Amino acid sequence: MPLHGKVDGSSEFIPTGVHKARCISVVDLGTHKNKKYGIWLHKIMLESEMPEAKKPDGTCITTGKICTLSMHHQSRLRRHIESWRSKVFTDQEAEEYDIFNLLDVPAIINVTINNGKMFARNIMPLKKSECPERINDLSAFSLSAFDQKVFESLSKRLQSRIKESREYNDMITEADDEYVN
Repeated sequence: MPLHGKVDGSSEFIPTGVHKARCISVVDLGTHKNKKYGIWLHKIMLESEMPEAKKPDGTCITTGKICTLSMHHQSRLRRHIESWRSKVFTDQEAEEYDIFNLLDVPAIINVTINNGKMFARNIMPLKKSECPERINDLSAFSLSAFDQKVFESLSKRLQSRIKESREYNDMITEADDEYVN
């Protein structure tokens, strides 16, 4: 009898289709070098919970989206937020928009599976009254206002990614310099 493994290594999938969701986490991942293009890009992760989509253990499924922290008119993040709020930004609004404002904002997310990988393709606004109650705590992490307690509450994978950032390494170097002086 053959034994086959999954192509993507994932143990769970959200059923394809439309799901109610809300943003539960905004994490500043810092600036990382893009190996393909050799440029430095500031990245963030937006995590949403889908309270009606359950894992076998009964907990709700969450999904994350990593984006470049750019509100340029062609950036994915700006288009994503504009779709979410169903309103186009002016350049001034986009420049002044606080990404942490996405926390606890409900949405409709269209989930698709392609080559064994899950994608939250489209996002649309949803009234708070139409979204189930939030299950997970909200989490906001910023390297510019580093909070060790919040950092330690993040997954080990996210902590490792943040530790690879230019900002984190600069912060550690400064702390080392202060200790030496």
